[in-house]
Amino acid sequence: MISLGVLRGEEGSLGCRMCLAHPASKLLWMVSFSSLPLVISSPAYQVVLLLLVTLTSIGGGVGLRPLSAVRHLAVPIGAIVVLNFLFTRDLVFSVGMGLRMFSMAAAAFLFFAITDPMEVADLLTMMGAPPPVALAGMVAVRFVPVMIEDLRGIAAAQRSRGYRSDVGGPVERIRKLAPILIPALVLVVRRSQAVAESVESRGFGSGRRSLYPDYRFRKVDLLLASWALIPWFAILIL
Repeated sequence: MISLGVLRGEEGSLGCRMCLAHPASKLLWMVSFSSLPLVISSPAYQVVLLLLVTLTSIGGGVGLRPLSAVRHLAVPIGAIVVLNFLFTRDLVFSVGMGLRMFSMAAAAFLFFAITDPMEVADLLTMMGAPPPVALAGMVAVRFVPVMIEDLRGIAAAQRSRGYRSDVGGPVERIRKLAPILIPALVLVVRRSQAVAESVESRGFGSGRRSLYPDYRFRKVDLLLASWALIPWFAILIL
């Protein structure tokens, strides 16, 4: 299972050099390196992009732990490779498609590892999004890993009671997920009600919202933005 704790390595580790960048610079880098894999499907090209993402993570002081979380996507990425090979009978193309998804996931994982959920809400606000939309974006980023941890806890509790959801055929396994998904749904509803009451008690929506953090562009933003655009210039030149 994937969580923000896995991506960041530990709680409160948002003190890296890239973490100090402006949210807009982080978003520019993520959009750029998530789009670059779509340009060329060659496996060699995808490997080069993956190396660039790795260098970005190391150079930004984040390390390799956020990128190692991509291993959790091994099954869907493997399925993409197999399905592409079955339909195209082209192994090189199929491997390229798998590496493409791997590179895009690595860039997205690194972005969420260096971006606080509150920065997502502030960035949406700076882009002109209504406050409810910004709040929804922040809550989505913040509570997806929380829901994943809830699912893990519920599954562990069911296993301790002797319940097995990993036996039987595909249809039977899906049917056996009900005792896990139903409690998780109840937790989601309860948590959403608690969040709604919390934001209402703080006066959310009662007036114009202001940003508490003072975001300023620094040298790290210039470096990050340049690093996001350099590969595109290289592609146009070559």
